[in-house]
Amino acid sequence: MKRLLVFSLAVSVLFVATSLCFASWDTCKGCHTDSGKPGPSKAALLKKFKTSDDLVQAAMASTNPMMQSMKNETVLRAAAKDMGLKEAKASKKEDKKTETKKGPKDGK
Repeated sequence: MKRLLVFSLAVSVLFVATSLCFASWDTCKGCHTDSGKPGPSKAALLKKFKTSDDLVQAAMASTNPMMQSMKNETVLRAAAKDMGLKEAKASKKEDKKTETKKGPKDGK
């Protein structure tokens, strides 16, 4: 009985890890169709979001019940990359590190 439980747990962990590795736009396009129903189309999302950070932040903040299972940053970032969205050049945290090491950005 213990072996069966351990085996089942191992298979579950492997399945989740594998699904995260292959996460992409394919995961999203079932709902985000070209017709824009039930979710906005890929073209509409590309117009609305300029960086992957913007898309991830909006998806994580979504209150739509259909988005609840997609609130995983790894999955969302993979989808954003597949869509062609760029990564933000520098996060606010990195900007603060630069500012404290080199002084303010304007050079004063």
